[in-house]
Amino acid sequence: MKKFGIRKEEHLKLQNEILLVFRNGKQYSDKYLKIFIMQNKKSYSKFAVVINKKFGKSIQRNKAKRQVRALYRVNKSKQKAGYNIIFFIKNGFKNISFSKKKENYLQLIKKADLNMNKGDLE
Repeated sequence: MKKFGIRKEEHLKLQNEILLVFRNGKQYSDKYLKIFIMQNKKSYSKFAVVINKKFGKSIQRNKAKRQVRALYRVNKSKQKAGYNIIFFIKNGFKNISFSKKKENYLQLIKKADLNMNKGDLE
């Protein structure tokens, strides 16, 4: 089994599930990302990445989504399971370095209390 893979069932795809998380989930944000979370009663977490068309052209939007998915994939084994998570990418995200994106992602995960052990995320 792949160490950092994302299984098909870990993707949050159904529109009614996504809307439920947007409406009823808790949200945490900083300057570049916003996270919506809600418990899902499963042994694994499901996630989605959302971005606005005003962010830029499709190449920029897809690159930002790829980067957020990569951050999630690398750190998911160290995060609590059983949540539906939506990452909403804000406009300033494209203007910062990947190391800054990683730092902001990890701060938001800690703020949302999704990490298993303090200081355990990469």
